[in-house]
Amino acid sequence: MQATATCVLANYDEDNDACKAFEYLKASNALNSVDSNEEWVRFLPGLFYDRGDQAITRAAPSIPFTLALPMAAGSRLRFLLAAYSLNGTYLGLQELSDQLQLCPGGASDPSAFLNVGTDLELACEVPALRLLSQRTDVVLYDMYLYYDETGEHSLTPIEELGRACAQGGASTTSATSPPPPGSTTSAASSGSCFLYPIPVRVTNYKRNAQVVNKPGGLTTDDQLTRRFYVLDAVSGVSAGGGGASSGKLPEAVRYLRSAKLTIIVKSNDGTPSQMLPPQLEIEYADIIKPAAATSPLEFEAELERSGVIAPALFRMTYTMEFENSDQTINMLFIIAIVLCLILSAIYVYVLVQRTSGNFGDYHRVLCQVAGAFATVFFFLLYFICTWWMILYKAQNELFFFMPVARPLDSMYMVGPWMPFQVFIIILFIAQCLQMIDLLLVQTQHDLFFIDWEQPRSAGVGAKDEEDAGEKIGGGSTPVSVWRTIFVANEWVKLQDARTISSELSLLVLLFVQEGLGLVDAIRLVPKGNGDASTPEHMLLRFALSTGLLLAASLSQYLFMWAFWQRRIKDRVWQFVDLLAVTNISCILLEEKHFGFYLHGRSAHDHADADMAQLNANLKLEAESLVTTRGFTPDSNVQTYEIYLSRRMREKYDAAFAGVLYAEPTRRPPPGRRNGYGERSIFLEDTEGRFKRLLLAGREYDVVMFMVLTYCLFDMATQNTYIAIFFAYIFDFVLRAVRSELASRNIAAKTLLDDRFLL
Repeated sequence: MQATATCVLANYDEDNDACKAFEYLKASNALNSVDSNEEWVRFLPGLFYDRGDQAITRAAPSIPFTLALPMAAGSRLRFLLAAYSLNGTYLGLQELSDQLQLCPGGASDPSAFLNVGTDLELACEVPALRLLSQRTDVVLYDMYLYYDETGEHSLTPIEELGRACAQGGASTTSATSPPPPGSTTSAASSGSCFLYPIPVRVTNYKRNAQVVNKPGGLTTDDQLTRRFYVLDAVSGVSAGGGGASSGKLPEAVRYLRSAKLTIIVKSNDGTPSQMLPPQLEIEYADIIKPAAATSPLEFEAELERSGVIAPALFRMTYTMEFENSDQTINMLFIIAIVLCLILSAIYVYVLVQRTSGNFGDYHRVLCQVAGAFATVFFFLLYFICTWWMILYKAQNELFFFMPVARPLDSMYMVGPWMPFQVFIIILFIAQCLQMIDLLLVQTQHDLFFIDWEQPRSAGVGAKDEEDAGEKIGGGSTPVSVWRTIFVANEWVKLQDARTISSELSLLVLLFVQEGLGLVDAIRLVPKGNGDASTPEHMLLRFALSTGLLLAASLSQYLFMWAFWQRRIKDRVWQFVDLLAVTNISCILLEEKHFGFYLHGRSAHDHADADMAQLNANLKLEAESLVTTRGFTPDSNVQTYEIYLSRRMREKYDAAFAGVLYAEPTRRPPPGRRNGYGERSIFLEDTEGRFKRLLLAGREYDVVMFMVLTYCLFDMATQNTYIAIFFAYIFDFVLRAVRSELASRNIAAKTLLDDRFLL
């Protein structure tokens, strides 16, 4: 009927005259309703579902059709379109392939989305000539999902489908003609074959001038409909101009701006291959004809000149219910919270102990808690996303699909409590706080060098041309400061020493993910890679990129630790050896009462010697003809953790107060007394924990910062190149700032002029 078609073309607007006429005819024949469905009366098509109908909500029963991965029965969906003309003439059934895709040449296989699990997304600007391609008639569609009980007719051509299905049972309904047009509650059958009507959610639908089907997903107050169209270039032609048959341009063209077909698989009833009724969500848009256009070519040229575009989108999505996964993630979430609290308590306890109970830097507590939070929840997210990626890509039988973003805010939910995008931002901020704490500790700690060198007597090593005024007391020469300057410069060089190269990690990521094409593995295709028309998934991208970065960083660390630093060189431990050669020790105070002592007192009489004497000293050590370098007799350990007593710390503060600080430090209020607080304690540090004051000892934090920076920008841009660029810039700035601040701190705390530090 003409009223039916016009109502559909008006997007079911209840204020439209055609829709009012349809409602009047429906009310007049209310006694002739079919199957007690007041929305479907005889001699009229069933356009609407009952308001508040639960047909495609989670309460709906699953369709008795078993899904499977490709190459198995049930691996390809089959949708049929019942086509009608404007006057209601039935035009036959069509196989759904690319009827909903207005983008020309958008996919190598436009029907690939019918393969179970293969998502498809096509977006483009529709050419104006494409919009004007149907100016004589409009085709209206009712969509059905075809399935049969045995699966034997899944590949039967549509022309033979009716006869083949009728042979499987006594039903006389032909599958090549549409089922009763208002059959909205159950599938129409023909023998063993079934056509399930697909409900349509038109986001343009209005009731009393109010939008009913608001963005945000299906709710029980939405109005679901049955019939839709793709392109309308007919109703916009004025009747005075001869109507559609005149060939004149329409005043407006209405087209399918967005079509989203969603398949939701059930997972909470022991039958994960059963699906809920599919849902088709569509949105229409209008293009107004430019006043100067008199032909299709002018129509296109004027639109281009005025900057008017016609965007179009087709999206096929496969997803599933996540009730079972949510329960597991809830338990992991609770465990993560408990673990975070435990780690935070341990960090705070250690901080308090290292300050002998006089702890007042509460901002450090915040930074330590933030670091624990970033660590625990980052690996929780990574574990869940990697777990999902393995399930999705390695499944041999269909049982898992990836989650979809929430319609309102496009958030991907990892469990009921963790919106992925929000958590990545929070984790990045938390890690930034951790890096601030790292900068404060590594660039503001106290350090000083102890030069054990003794003055030489006047007759030893003094040259004839030396001025007598350079001698101390007329009987000895002063100790040269150049060894201290040299050692300080070597310590400055170690400030940016790294075990892991951020640049190499990022290059490995770029090469593997983009160069080798591994990025195609994150496309929404089970057990395989997709093409450009197959959308990527943010959580799969996070799992892949993070895994590659962590693997590249861990591989570097293991190589450096197991081979390079043992067989080639370790710059940090070489510095410890240098201290022994130069006869200089170093004290590094990470906290007020805690730090490290690097013992460098030489076993020789003098370290300030010429090359011959230096080689002779080293030869004596190699032949074990002198005492060992260790702090204690018969020990080679040169590095120690130290705990300073209050008295020792007060003497240090008093000695340096007038030089290092603007005003003398006051004695802190008495705190609680501990036994170890009354004496200084030295503990052997054979593992090199003093590296904590260098980037080389905080590799984990630096790598975490790089990874989270990459993840943040990759999430925002979905572009590997941009994310790598910003990750490198942030890492470079961090190292540059830290190196500069550390150099200034070394100059200030060692009382050396910064002009001597290169």
